[in-house]
Amino acid sequence: MRPWNALEPCNGAPSKSLRIRYSIRRYNDGDLLTTKQVKLGLIASGDGSNHWAWRDASIVPGSSIDIDYYRRLASAAESAMLDFLFLVDFSFVHPDSPPHMLNQFEPLTLLSALTATTSRIGLVATASTSFNEPFNLARQFSSLDILSEGRAGWNLVTSGQEEAAANFGAMKHQDHDLRYEIAEEHLHVVRGLWDSWEDDAFVYDTAEGIYYSSGKLHALNHTGRFFSVKGRRILAVIATAVGPSLRWVCESLAVSAGAH
Repeated sequence: MRPWNALEPCNGAPSKSLRIRYSIRRYNDGDLLTTKQVKLGLIASGDGSNHWAWRDASIVPGSSIDIDYYRRLASAAESAMLDFLFLVDFSFVHPDSPPHMLNQFEPLTLLSALTATTSRIGLVATASTSFNEPFNLARQFSSLDILSEGRAGWNLVTSGQEEAAANFGAMKHQDHDLRYEIAEEHLHVVRGLWDSWEDDAFVYDTAEGIYYSSGKLHALNHTGRFFSVKGRRILAVIATAVGPSLRWVCESLAVSAGAH
């Protein structure tokens, strides 16, 4: 008999950092094979991800650039014990794009603002490796991770829109396989930059005048096919027990990046 899956409520209360409410259990002839926990999130799409949602009476036109809308949405998602709030992003729009694509905040900026009104929910931003330098993204996501006390997540994409290249000084976009080769090296560099500072590098010894331990700051000195980055990163990663670390999120993405 072919194995089948069942979505069932988890036993026990969810933890503070992982608000998991369901588990996937895989069965074969009635015998339990595996159990996997499911993390549930919410995609915030403002005016709507289709062409007509904004006309619904429950939608306030202009929600995609309304900070109060996002504050209310994030608060409701957190109260509902969802694991994360997810923001999509696009590198190109055209006149026929859905309303939310036409007029929306930059994800990392918006999520940074939402750290002030949330305390537990994960904050996941979409960012492309095709049109962002590793050094910049390493610093931006580190900033979000510190501001949120360990709740940042990165949805790593390679931007499949052909027209997007023209917004970044290129006449032609890279083909699929090349985009993912770039993404693999990009992620390797970002992770290397996150390791520039050891966890206990900053000692703040006012008596001896020692701000940080010089032996615990490391240059990356990466020279690859697509990127050359000396490093060191300008912002240190902080250790936190509040939520899943951004470093862990990207480790998971690294495993799947080459499969798409």
